[in-house]
Amino acid sequence: MSIRVLPAVAAVLVAVALVVLLFVPYVAREHRKRGELRPGALLLFVAAVLYALGLVAYVLVPLPPIGPGFCEAFGDLRPQWRPFAGFDEVRRPGGLTELTGLVADPAVQQFGFNVLLFVPLGMFVRYLLREGFGGTALAGFMVSLAVELTQLTGIWFLYPCPYRLFDVDDLIANTSGAVLGALLAPVLRLVPGQRGAAGSGEPRPVGSYRRLLGMLCDLLLLWWLGLALARGADLLLRVAEVRPPVAAQAWSEAAALWFAPAVLLLIATAAGRGSSLGQHAVLLRVVVDGRRPGWRAVLRRWLVGLGGLALVEGVLAVLWPVAGLPVAVVWCAVHALAVPRSARCRGLSGKVAGTELVDARALTATDR
Repeated sequence: MSIRVLPAVAAVLVAVALVVLLFVPYVAREHRKRGELRPGALLLFVAAVLYALGLVAYVLVPLPPIGPGFCEAFGDLRPQWRPFAGFDEVRRPGGLTELTGLVADPAVQQFGFNVLLFVPLGMFVRYLLREGFGGTALAGFMVSLAVELTQLTGIWFLYPCPYRLFDVDDLIANTSGAVLGALLAPVLRLVPGQRGAAGSGEPRPVGSYRRLLGMLCDLLLLWWLGLALARGADLLLRVAEVRPPVAAQAWSEAAALWFAPAVLLLIATAAGRGSSLGQHAVLLRVVVDGRRPGWRAVLRRWLVGLGGLALVEGVLAVLWPVAGLPVAVVWCAVHALAVPRSARCRGLSGKVAGTELVDARALTATDR
């Protein structure tokens, strides 16, 4: 894989994992701060995460292996402290016809790339963090300085010697890029889906979008818990040097991946007055005749929805693994399609359990 492509691929992979990990907290934060999750704000959040990780990957990836003669191989790298020293060999154009040759010069291209690299930083700091031009320029300089010092110190002395060049021209170019980004920040206002109803404390209608968003949060929580418990159980078995029989290991993995997380989420739902963590994130509450549901209604909702999916997937993981993914897709599709087709978007689980969904802000403090 190309050295230029590798950092981008690494950044995308890590960004996807980080966005998935931060999705539920971000949804909860946006609903409490703005009253809803706006698609445009989510898009900018994902773009900012991807950019930040791309910048880190650009600095760190690829990591060269340390072996004999490592420092000798990079011994010619010396910090470059003189401003614009990289342009010493650039020939000044004699006229307009020679400007194309100037643009094609490697030194000019490198400087321009470093300017463009920090334009998104300036846009995000100015627009998302509401910093002024001075604060944005300072942020660009400090981030660039951190990048250059990371290269100068060999990733903060993890390597015996630096393997990338510290160049003061990069500080100038990066800071200039951040300032240019601050000037271009108003362009981000054109991203659609950022505006919403005023007043985060006002009740909102229970629509399909918010209902499905809560369901997605619950699915992600089930997945996270399953992965964490499965990895934890595997680590404990390795430390204890225990090797259970194949059949027992299959059921224990199913229990860690599916059964235990589903039960933990059921306990969290019971503790949350009958509303799941995903519903709490999007400010929805489950009620029966305006009151919190009883344990029978909570259990029926769980069995028809997330709990039933986890139980089925756990059994299939042991007895018929190849059917797990198709069954999960069909299960989720049926529940998703039932939301807009049901009264007040209560969905299939709400219809079976006899429950309704209301906005949490429409309830009194004791009913929430």
